Amino acid sequence: MREILDRYGGLPAYLCLLILTLGAYWSVQGFDFVRFDDGIYVFENDYVLRGVSWEGIRWAFGTIQTGNWHPLTWLSLMADGTLFGSNASGYHWTNLCLHIVNTLLLFWVLRRMTAGAGKSFFVAACFALH
Repeated sequence: MREILDRYGGLPAYLCLLILTLGAYWSVQGFDFVRFDDGIYVFENDYVLRGVSWEGIRWAFGTIQTGNWHPLTWLSLMADGTLFGSNASGYHWTNLCLHIVNTLLLFWVLRRMTAGAGKSFFVAACFALH
């Protein structure tokens, strides 16, 4: 595996992780919102559903609505609200894209830190499928 990674700069591993993650989570496009906390975060939250606005940005940086201060989460959800409204599949696709980026980033970081391509790939694949 090391020869392939050295020759192609890890591209086969990145593609494999991408395909693995997409394959595992492809069905999210048909999922609805979960009735656990998606109401608080999305479909019952007027700030999120109205999309990105100055009022929403001020709210995102000033609220502790769910017991946490996480304005970037709110801003991300507002961006989804702008793009997708109340269509759950759009929110799920955004989460999938973020998960793919984090999976690839994890592989890159571990490979650079340890120089162990095989072990780094295994850990990143486990993260991708968790």
